[in-house]
Amino acid sequence: MVDHPLCFLDKHEDKLSAKFMLYCEKGNLQTLKYTGTSTQLFLRRYLVDWLAVISEKLQLTHGILHLSVTLLDLIMDKFDFPKQMQLNLLALCSLWVAAKLDEGDDLIPRVATLRGFLVNSQYFHEDFVQMELTIMTSLDWRLLILTPVQFLDFFLKDAISEQDLHVGYKIAAVDRAKTYIRKYAFYFMGVVIQDPHFFMNIAHRQSHWRECCAHHAHVLKISPYWPLPMAEVTGYTEDDLKSCVNKLMKYHEADQGRCQQSST
Repeated sequence: MVDHPLCFLDKHEDKLSAKFMLYCEKGNLQTLKYTGTSTQLFLRRYLVDWLAVISEKLQLTHGILHLSVTLLDLIMDKFDFPKQMQLNLLALCSLWVAAKLDEGDDLIPRVATLRGFLVNSQYFHEDFVQMELTIMTSLDWRLLILTPVQFLDFFLKDAISEQDLHVGYKIAAVDRAKTYIRKYAFYFMGVVIQDPHFFMNIAHRQSHWRECCAHHAHVLKISPYWPLPMAEVTGYTEDDLKSCVNKLMKYHEADQGRCQQSST
């Protein structure tokens, strides 16, 4: 999957941008209410996995996938759909809307392409347009919703430095270590996105989940676990993240258990 294209900013601009994003995110969470009471949540994991596969095939960014899942969660929270095929249509339209918000015109998937992912589909272009309108009007056109992915590049820039240690020794290949940290950060976000209460829980800002993902990536036997630059950019200390980190580790262990069961 393609990384979200963010410009490279200096540290002062990083801090200002991160603070502005946190401010915008707070406004989003106060406006967009999520209860997690949909009677169709048991279908959500299938839909999220399906969207992840489609995003990969269409080479869409992580940001588009996460925004589409956010839209999917918010609409499922408001409506029950009598047919599963309608949920499939909702998922595809959520991806379509997210791509329109976050991609250039030439990279936005066409309806004909999206219809190809539906088996024996009876939905046509006008059905996609109608569902798109339902998404937009149901959210009062508040579609520019920040997701954890938007915070990743800000935080991971300061996740490791040449002064850090790996199992007590100086890191020989910092760039390679950064690649692994980024890989594991995205892995943890893949774990987060699977559970609606974990992904959409407004008791913790989504940026907070992102920081925990960056934190976990940094705990790969690298010290210090939560360096000062990370604390300065995010505004959180390591103690602030402990409860969130513990929740994330429980989901990680459960995910590892499912992988071991499927391999036996």
